[in-house]
Amino acid sequence: MQTIIWNHLSETEKRKVIMRPVQQNGKNIQQAVNAIRENVAYNGDRALFELCEKFDGVKLDKLIVSADEIQAASSRISVKLRNAIEQAKTNIEAFHKAQQNQEIDLEIQEGVRCQVVTRPISCVGLYIPGGSAPLFSTV
Repeated sequence: MQTIIWNHLSETEKRKVIMRPVQQNGKNIQQAVNAIRENVAYNGDRALFELCEKFDGVKLDKLIVSADEIQAASSRISVKLRNAIEQAKTNIEAFHKAQQNQEIDLEIQEGVRCQVVTRPISCVGLYIPGGSAPLFSTV
């Protein structure tokens, strides 16, 4: 991670720091995403290993990170960074808990009920690339 001290930058450097790379045409992005989704749907974990190597440059032998691996990684960062990550985690959790759906069960007329029911899913896989601006909220 690169540390940038905003007050030490010239106006030109500040503009450069906040510039994002130009996005590809939306249609091209959609086609690429669809190809990846189809690959994963058809090839499962094998596709995930291949995509991780292709996009991240990392060759994995498993997809689940153990508690020991998380602890080992955590011990390699500074206390200051660990505290910042924990604070970000707390803030992000509070924000998203406030967005959770409330179940609704409303009889709009006699014999007619409208409901909003949230049902959890047992498992989900996500790939969230950091790109030019990796954020704790995407981890």
